[in-house]
Amino acid sequence: ELSVSADRLGSRTLATAAARATLAEDHFVKVRSIIKDLLDRLAQDAQEEATQKSFCDKAMATETSSRDKANMEIESLSAQQSQLESTKAQAMKDIADLSKEIAALKKGLLEATELREKESADNKQTIATAEEGKAASMMALNILSK
Repeated sequence: ELSVSADRLGSRTLATAAARATLAEDHFVKVRSIIKDLLDRLAQDAQEEATQKSFCDKAMATETSSRDKANMEIESLSAQQSQLESTKAQAMKDIADLSKEIAALKKGLLEATELREKESADNKQTIATAEEGKAASMMALNILSK
């Protein structure tokens, strides 16, 4: 309508203003469209980022939980290993002590066996002597009684 009035009046200034208004209107439509597209893209990016963040948060929580469970298992197994090593060390000490006791008992048994064998030999000698004495006494009694 402005350009119609500029033509009717023959005003160059009015025609220039009409052209500018027409061009400016087109630019604002384009700018509004670009801004709308940018806002839509930003909203979509924000939604995608929120989805990605949610996925990452869930994955991080799962992995953190798995790591914590694995660390607790490692600590438990380490404690169990330490206890088993302590038990093994005590068993090895007990074995050494018992081996010493067995050696001492074997030595004592050997000494007792040797002593008994000597006593047995002495006892046999004493019995033989007593038997000889008995036989001599019997012979003397026989001689005396005749």
